[in-house]
Amino acid sequence: MRKLFNLNRTGLSLLMIIFSLGTIFFLQSCSSNDSTSNSQMKQKEAQFYCPMHPHITSDREGACPICGMDLVPMEDQQGADSHYGKDSEADMTKAEEVSSDLTQRPSGHGMVKLSLNRRQLIGVKSESVKERELSKTISAAGRVAFDPELYTVLGEYREALRQRQLTRKSSIADVRNNTQRMIDSARTRLRIMGLSESQLKSISADTRLTDELLLPGGESQVWIYADVYEMDLHNVREGHKARVTGAALEGKTLEGEIFSVDEVINPETRTAKVRIRLNTEGIKLRPESFVNVTILSDQGLHLSVSNEAIFDTGKQVYVFVDHGNGHLEPRKVELKFYAGELAAIGAGLEDGEKVVTSGNFLIDSESRLKAVLTSSENSKKQAPQCPPGEEWHEQMNHCMKKVGE
Repeated sequence: MRKLFNLNRTGLSLLMIIFSLGTIFFLQSCSSNDSTSNSQMKQKEAQFYCPMHPHITSDREGACPICGMDLVPMEDQQGADSHYGKDSEADMTKAEEVSSDLTQRPSGHGMVKLSLNRRQLIGVKSESVKERELSKTISAAGRVAFDPELYTVLGEYREALRQRQLTRKSSIADVRNNTQRMIDSARTRLRIMGLSESQLKSISADTRLTDELLLPGGESQVWIYADVYEMDLHNVREGHKARVTGAALEGKTLEGEIFSVDEVINPETRTAKVRIRLNTEGIKLRPESFVNVTILSDQGLHLSVSNEAIFDTGKQVYVFVDHGNGHLEPRKVELKFYAGELAAIGAGLEDGEKVVTSGNFLIDSESRLKAVLTSSENSKKQAPQCPPGEEWHEQMNHCMKKVGE
């Protein structure tokens, strides 16, 4: 009886062991299936991603937690924008063929290929490079002139001219020479004050003295002195137009013309005095009243693009040239100057080419990412040959035994 009991007990133990093993296998199978199902579900749920941080994905619309940019819908894995698909590699190969001059490419950038859907999503816009008549606006602080020094020197110059007429027929050479020295001295001082040779030639002994240098000229005109910074002086010339505003002008904007530009720069303010003749239109102004001056400087005909197309890092200036069909080329350019909403280009672009003016910050990120991926692929291709059973380890910088061998 005891043997039978022991036998039954042994059989029951075996049954329990078999049942436990079956349960373990069943749970492992379920876990594996759940893991596969969760992975597939996760891939299925990831319908949106950040263009600047592709590893950030979501199953719904929203913003990137890193940069705050709106997430965009994912495209098919075989779409033209996939960094790893075969179609993408073919597209990028075609894009690289568009421009073979790598010296014109900004460092750390690569060619970009965007599908029509992607271009629409990020709002890519382009415009043609054109030759345009450009003008710069230069702002300066001004005041109504009160200049006794210039008034005095002009008076001395005119008096010297009058004396020369009186002593022209004098038989005494010293008298004539002294008169000429007075004229030369006054001319030099006036040239330092900014008067040009043509202006000096227009001054004669019977020319009316410019009383506006001391008091505003009644209801006709006044002189405005504007202090223009040294860096802007090369764009200011005699004859340029100027607009003047200020509290003393009763809300009006008056137009004047530059009469002269001082040759000497004030060492303390790094500015030069620009003299402007202004028609007051009946407004009475007090000497030394403050005004705001805007000088309109014509720059002539230049190849130009919108400012939005320009990337200026301080070390290099570049744009993205649109070759059509989504091929966008980063290219270095020579920037001459900014003129309002336009930028004058000295070299790097041709008339009629198209450059990207909207959405180019995302394109710039795409271009940088492309350069990193290309550099990584090239480094792998250029890795040294290792003996059989070993592979090149980039971090350790030497061959190491393959894992699992």
